[in-house]
Amino acid sequence: MDENNKNNISISRNRAYYFEPVKFIRDIVHGYVYLTKFDLDLIDTSEFQRLKDVRQLTCQNVYPSARHTRFEHSLGVLELTRQAIKNLNKNGIISSENAEDDIILDDSLQFNASVAALLHDVGHCPFSHMGESEFDKADVWDRLYSDIIKCDELKDSTLREKIIEYNEDKNKKKPGAVHEQLGCIVILEKYYDKLKNAGWIAETDKDDAEGIDFELIIRSIIGLEYDTSTIELYNDNKRKNIVVRLINSQVFDMDKLDYIMRDSLFTAIGIPQIDTQRLFKNMFLKSEQEYDLVFSHRAEPVLQNMIEARDKLYMYVYNHHAAVFSDFIYSYIFRKLTRNNDVFIRIVDSFLTDSVMTNLRETYVQNQIQLDENINDISDERLKEIIWQKSPDPRTYIGA
Repeated sequence: MDENNKNNISISRNRAYYFEPVKFIRDIVHGYVYLTKFDLDLIDTSEFQRLKDVRQLTCQNVYPSARHTRFEHSLGVLELTRQAIKNLNKNGIISSENAEDDIILDDSLQFNASVAALLHDVGHCPFSHMGESEFDKADVWDRLYSDIIKCDELKDSTLREKIIEYNEDKNKKKPGAVHEQLGCIVILEKYYDKLKNAGWIAETDKDDAEGIDFELIIRSIIGLEYDTSTIELYNDNKRKNIVVRLINSQVFDMDKLDYIMRDSLFTAIGIPQIDTQRLFKNMFLKSEQEYDLVFSHRAEPVLQNMIEARDKLYMYVYNHHAAVFSDFIYSYIFRKLTRNNDVFIRIVDSFLTDSVMTNLRETYVQNQIQLDENINDISDERLKEIIWQKSPDPRTYIGA
């Protein structure tokens, strides 16, 4: 092993590589987004960089300034998730004093929550939600099911058992939206090698060597909570379920918080300011018996502003009649192009029958023989070589 590889391994196994910010990005919504070396490794991939070309909204006909993308939204969700975890660890349970050594979400949970937050939209299609409507839901689910079944890190997981259960019941609604399932597919197929060896070596006797948890990441993205049906399962999974709810829940999560703030800003919908610092400082866990997110009365104004902002966005942006109609027209064009493409392929297939392909090959052979004879008549060997290099091979185009 060369010295460079040794250095790379030692850096990747250092805790600072995963937790200490080395770069910050100015964000118009949250101020600054702080990134670690590992964050940058994930961001500097073609799968994540393509999010710069995926618009968050498709309402530019009504709101021309709404040109923000899934790229900055993903960074915003990452920053909000880290802020929420930091304050939740500090605040603890609302009904008791939180001891300094009583960490609600340890390093491993923080790390995997950050990965899920950063990559939660990596499966988004062009035109965002409108684009994902062109996918066959059954095909997407079958692909995700196959990837989970084949993944070595998930072979003994409860997620694998749950996915098999969903797959066997054809009438049961599958967890996660299409873009969330696509995101999990991208993670398992494109980010697998980069993630599977992620982890850090314990620096003290109290720490354990920790790393990636594919089950937690996938559950967080599709919003599938762990089983808590027994006391033992509840105690084992209550902290993990906090991470799942922070990324994807039915009521309140960091994804919704960021898109509400970001969409309202870029569409210039007049709403009261959403003070995330005040919100997180007053966010707690309910009790030892119920690990649910709750807020003190001091967070009530912020929660009211969130509800009002979301209502206004759905009324004036997402369900605006011009935006809905333009989405319909775009979808119609996409379907028309898809049908035309299918018809074209069928025409080509019917045209290229065996007899037609035989004639094409015979013509190629005759032309090639004549070409060979003409080239062989040339006495200059170097000129022959140049001609051969520049002569196209028709077999490339007719499938010979």
